[in-house]
Amino acid sequence: MRRTLFDTPILSPILRLICMAVGRLFGWRVAGEVPSEIKSYVMVMAPHTSNWDFALFILGVFSLRLNIYVMAKQSLFIGPMGWLLSYARVIPVDRGSPTQTIRRVTDLFAAEDDFCLMITPEGTRRPTRHWKTGFYKIAEIADVPIVVGYVNADKKQCGVSHVIYPNGDMAGQMAELKAFYDTQAGLKPSNYLS
Repeated sequence: MRRTLFDTPILSPILRLICMAVGRLFGWRVAGEVPSEIKSYVMVMAPHTSNWDFALFILGVFSLRLNIYVMAKQSLFIGPMGWLLSYARVIPVDRGSPTQTIRRVTDLFAAEDDFCLMITPEGTRRPTRHWKTGFYKIAEIADVPIVVGYVNADKKQCGVSHVIYPNGDMAGQMAELKAFYDTQAGLKPSNYLS
């Protein structure tokens, strides 16, 4: 398998140390961990109120030594940028075809023993009450748990909170997730709707 940003010798440990140092410098700490028995999972990260929230998620990813994939719109994959995004474990997706995206990602889960996908359920940095449900459908079809990641600007903390196992009650479990995230705070709280 081709090396990526998260498993390149020398570079990955250096990036981890940089992330930990930057976090400490600004007073942030990383909490929790993914249980060792969980090899494949969907990780949801919220609140996603600004690009800086995502940067904090990545700080947490490196600090916790997570080996994750993320998704981005296909139009970004042009020339050298496409190579760089692939190296950073970014999966190109066609936003106009969510069903095809779900199928493609669940196929990746089936092909790998250790596959982790991080998704921001809001699907936008703007205020919204409507969360995307694709992450839940992917976890349900791939038969993997949902690891709940978060950022909390009030506490200057990011990390992993708990694990949810899809049980078919998507509405109930989405409400449970939303209730948890309502207790967290992104860097721009006005962009998060309870």
